[in-house]
Amino acid sequence: MCPQAAPTTPSSSCSETRPPIQTPTALQPLTPFGFFFANPTTLYVADEGNSTITLTNANGQSETDLVSDPLAGLQKWVLVPGNSPFWQLVYVLQDGLQINKPQNIPGYPVPTFTTGLRNLTGRVNRDGTVTIYAVTAQTSTISGGEPDPTKLVAVTDVIAATQLPVDHDQDYGQSGDYQGTLEHFVTLQRSRSGEVFRGVAFAPTR
Repeated sequence: MCPQAAPTTPSSSCSETRPPIQTPTALQPLTPFGFFFANPTTLYVADEGNSTITLTNANGQSETDLVSDPLAGLQKWVLVPGNSPFWQLVYVLQDGLQINKPQNIPGYPVPTFTTGLRNLTGRVNRDGTVTIYAVTAQTSTISGGEPDPTKLVAVTDVIAATQLPVDHDQDYGQSGDYQGTLEHFVTLQRSRSGEVFRGVAFAPTR
């Protein structure tokens, strides 16, 4: 399987035995980072987003100018079966990430902006959902946001869904550790000024 975008031609590195990814057209370029397979046909990809930072405006003042990226956040891909199977993007989860909204961190000299997600991990739940834990991608006027404090976020998705679920009255994701996170990101922890979360993983337990 090909967890990264690839051409759909037979001569590509994704051969006939490895279904290629069908990349969306007329949208921002894909900027994938981490990925998680909920099952052999359902793939979640963290996309850090495309952003543009303008350091100075016409008045010579520092300013942040961001570009809205519809592919930023958590992408959901499904394997389309057939004689020539391929991976297809079905939707992108962004709700709750507060993409492109300024965040002021105590002790940090400039506002930071969430542009998408980077590393992630996941847990398949017994009710047909999956909970994804991810670290945000940030940007600011300081070194492209690399030293910016980041957030640990979580979201729960219905694995079988091929369209973004909108019925919040259904039972999925409304119990247990992921209550209230169905298709909506919640922030579990924020790093402080001088700290950056770079990854997330489950630790082994006895």
